[in-house]
Amino acid sequence: LQENEDGSAACLNCGEEMPHCEICKKIIVKGEKIVQIHECNHIFHKLHIVEWINAHGSCPICKTRINEESLRPV
Repeated sequence: LQENEDGSAACLNCGEEMPHCEICKKIIVKGEKIVQIHECNHIFHKLHIVEWINAHGSCPICKTRINEESLRPV
């Protein structure tokens, strides 16, 4: 992995950006519980976004109003 100036990470072999959770800032790894917000398509670790929704009620990236029913498994 190569870390970019903006904190994102890219594959050293192909340069493709690796998806990461905007709440914890960690790269999303195969096998982790991941969900996508139906309304805006942003993805997060399930545990982190559920806690965020309970505290804020919106997407941490675009501020779209959401609830737990907005989450879809990935």
